[in-house]
Amino acid sequence: MSVSKHITKHGSGTITRFDIVGSFFANLFYNELFKKANSLKQQHLDKSTTDIYKELLTAYSEFTERDEFFKQSVRGIHAYIISNTNQIDMTHKECIDFIVKELVPGRIYSSLRDAHKSKLFHETMSTTVKQFISCIIMKYLRMIIDQRGNQENATVLQNEFLDIICTEKDRVYSKFISKSSSTINVEIHKQKVRSLEQDIKKKEVTIAQLTTVNTKAAEVIKQLQKKVIELQKQLSAPIIKRTLVNAVVSPKASPVMSPRVHTDETVSAELTEITEPNEVSEVTEVDKDDILFDTSDEYYE
Repeated sequence: MSVSKHITKHGSGTITRFDIVGSFFANLFYNELFKKANSLKQQHLDKSTTDIYKELLTAYSEFTERDEFFKQSVRGIHAYIISNTNQIDMTHKECIDFIVKELVPGRIYSSLRDAHKSKLFHETMSTTVKQFISCIIMKYLRMIIDQRGNQENATVLQNEFLDIICTEKDRVYSKFISKSSSTINVEIHKQKVRSLEQDIKKKEVTIAQLTTVNTKAAEVIKQLQKKVIELQKQLSAPIIKRTLVNAVVSPKASPVMSPRVHTDETVSAELTEITEPNEVSEVTEVDKDDILFDTSDEYYE
């Protein structure tokens, strides 16, 4: 892809930063490793410069896994940034931020720790450089070893590196977006769970309150029932007492006698009953308590 297309897709700021990184590694492989290969050629006459150069590329590919590669990359890119921008006071930490900021979404970048940023820088540079080395071995060995007079060689390598690092940026960026989406989904799920838990707690409180009310209501009903029983006892007790008192104190009332109409026959019969003596029955002693004494004077004459 051409530089202009990369700029259209990613913006000029991103491409400028990546081009600085590409310049560092293009110079490393086009000039520094080539010089190293020529130097070793003097010690290994049985090997060609191309073979030695390929060996150096392979060794460097393995070197990218080490921490020393990370440090070397930070120092080298930092030097290129200072040389090609006005950020002359940039620190190594800021150099890492300078690149990592282009690899992740802004909302995620602010939450990254320094250790995570360094790891991301290392992994991205390692992956990009390995792919760049593979590309050089497949396509550009002859250009680097035998066609060094072409002034466009460095630009070709820079563009190749730019293609690779932009592709890597897209991969890393999409990976973070995917993780972010998963995190958002998980967070939404957690919020729903928290909401359900709150609803359950509210219902539990309501149930507890209703249980308390029911318990209190049952107690009130119980107390009312006791009071009703007591009131019933109080109402029935005086009636029973009055009945007993009346039964003891009040004499039994005599039956009301209707006046009779007397005829001569009835009068004669009554007189006969009075004048004819009846047989006197034996008088038995009567309990004085069974006699209703009358205190009128006629009983004592």
